[in-house]
Amino acid sequence: MMLSPPPSFYPRSLSLCFRPNPHNHRLHVLTQPDAGCSPFMPNHVAVIMDGNRRWARSRRLIPEAGYLAGARSLKLFVDLCCNWGIRVVTVFAFSSDNWLRPKAEVDFLMRLLESALKDEIAYMLRYIKQSHYL
Repeated sequence: MMLSPPPSFYPRSLSLCFRPNPHNHRLHVLTQPDAGCSPFMPNHVAVIMDGNRRWARSRRLIPEAGYLAGARSLKLFVDLCCNWGIRVVTVFAFSSDNWLRPKAEVDFLMRLLESALKDEIAYMLRYIKQSHYL
């Protein structure tokens, strides 16, 4: 007799909720997941913030411009996770290698982190209370 694995065995992936965008050959992120995605929606996702400095340099911008763009992208990502009902997001935003960067750059990253946290905590708490996550 063959037993089927428990439901938690099946991998749950956000990739099911992304669709190709025919206009620019990039992925188009749905602001609301398709109805068929809900059984596959994870409870926890993690993101590694990497490449912001390279992104800025490829556009001939200073590294700080890349970090600001990364912060905006992270905000969008977290908002989408909230809209999709993903309850936990882990963000790896600063590696031990980042301490080897120039002091001015590290100071900028620390100020950006502090500013983002101060700006977003009240918003997140309001959202959590409205969503009954507490």
